[in-house]
Amino acid sequence: LYPFPEESKNKKIQASYNFNDPHIQNNNMRPIQNNVIYHQQPSINPIEYPSLEEINPYINEQNLVNQYLFDKIMGEPEDIGYIHSAPLPPKTLIEENPHANFVCDAMRDITNADIGVWNNSGIRNFFHEGAIDSRDIKDIAPFLDRVSVANVSEKTIVDMFKRAVYETCTSHGHKPGLLAVSGLNYTVNKQTGEILEMNFIDKDGKETPIDLNNPRENKFYRLTTDEFMMSADADYNKLAAEEDCLEIYPYDKDVMTCQYIKKLNIPVTINQTGRIRFVD
Repeated sequence: LYPFPEESKNKKIQASYNFNDPHIQNNNMRPIQNNVIYHQQPSINPIEYPSLEEINPYINEQNLVNQYLFDKIMGEPEDIGYIHSAPLPPKTLIEENPHANFVCDAMRDITNADIGVWNNSGIRNFFHEGAIDSRDIKDIAPFLDRVSVANVSEKTIVDMFKRAVYETCTSHGHKPGLLAVSGLNYTVNKQTGEILEMNFIDKDGKETPIDLNNPRENKFYRLTTDEFMMSADADYNKLAAEEDCLEIYPYDKDVMTCQYIKKLNIPVTINQTGRIRFVD
């Protein structure tokens, strides 16, 4: 029943994040390096693999053993909150995704950013109605792309959106996917892949139009996203180099989403739509 090599039985590994850890709750930070604030890694206590003696050899249900081992290694999930209602996820990358929009809200709130952005192709699961725990949220954002914050010019943002939307609307499979947002809304012509309108939305809900034909190079927004979208320069235009970021967290969007839901402290409704409008 033991799924690991014999020599691995006593090996120590790191457990998952503890969301009660003061390093996460208080946002403690390491000293600034190269003008970038690198947030501390949450405290993680090494634990031992379970020994054979800890597992009843007469258990017939292998899934119970697997669950036991998984919880021992990864740490048991933490109850985070309650989802009052949530829609089914979209079927394609060219639709608005309220689940991803909600994660953008979480990043924007926790990092005190003006704008939160995430790619629709990065989400791997969706919120479900009922109680939700940290492992459910990790399934939604399973990667280890550190959340980053940078001052990004209006022109850089517009150029990245124009390319992403055009390629999504005109490519096979609609890749790389539309962009989930918080603090923005935009209108897309699905037939041509053109962005027709974009507005910045401040934290009081006030909309300010962005001139798509003449976006400003000297107007900057505090923008948060993961390091893949911020700095990789892969499927999307680079928004800021790592050394130009203001803050870099040692964890991904799942941690901030857990923090955000706990901060709201109410049953959550996933209905964050209307941020992408479509015309034919």
